[in-house]
Amino acid sequence: MGYSASGPQTWRTKDGRTLKELESEALYLNYAEPTANLLNYTSPYYKDYPVEYDPEKARKLAREVLGGQRCEVVYCINGGEPLQKGEAELISYWLQSIGLDVTIQSLEYATMARQMRALVEQLLTLARSDSGSQRPALTPLNLSQLIQTRMLPFEALFYERGLRLRDEITDGLRVSGDAQTLGQVVDILLDNAQKYATGGEVIVRLQPQSHGRCLLTVTNEAPPLSQAELANLFKRFYRADPARSASGSFGLGLAIASQAVEAHHGRIWAACHGSTITFSVLLRQLP
Repeated sequence: MGYSASGPQTWRTKDGRTLKELESEALYLNYAEPTANLLNYTSPYYKDYPVEYDPEKARKLAREVLGGQRCEVVYCINGGEPLQKGEAELISYWLQSIGLDVTIQSLEYATMARQMRALVEQLLTLARSDSGSQRPALTPLNLSQLIQTRMLPFEALFYERGLRLRDEITDGLRVSGDAQTLGQVVDILLDNAQKYATGGEVIVRLQPQSHGRCLLTVTNEAPPLSQAELANLFKRFYRADPARSASGSFGLGLAIASQAVEAHHGRIWAACHGSTITFSVLLRQLP
């Protein structure tokens, strides 16, 4: 099928039909009944309504809704569409004039899909743990070796962020646990450190303790947190820094780590010391 120009803005097929006629014939063919869709411009029922432009009215409404306070919002766009950035910057300019401080976050659709898949997997992990259908099989394992192995893929990530990853791990410490589940705990703590560390080095330690225990700690520089914030870190969907939502952090990682440690009859907590934060995991050590 070919097209020909019959006027400045009218295109017709070789049999003389306009594109609008094709749309009306093909849009609902054998699939559904037509509806009065006023928003979809491809619909034969589309109507173009003029939009009132009144900045003062918009500012007044914003003041009523926001209570006179400024509000921070994140405007996500598809990084693969260059036109979206200019459009977003224009929208951002007008929103800032009515009290909304806009941050434009560029995301590829593939990145967004990956983040949503990760969120679904994390929610499923928590759901299985809640229902008791996913209990780790505890077998003797070398925790020292497991931690060192899990650290390897993170070295490049830390280097890219200008961070140094260092370990102080006592060799040969063994626990009764599930390698995949405990490995996930290590991954979560390291991922948390590379996202939130403000600089310097991240130190991973594994040391024997009294009463047949061993202690895993991950320490990094970070802004100080209050006791209430530290206690909330392991709650689902909690983020001490809400701005991190755009980076793919959903506030579920530490909740998953907490449940995994509890399933190993251990304990996990966080503590601030000056400009550093330390996440600690206490587990039973095998002789």
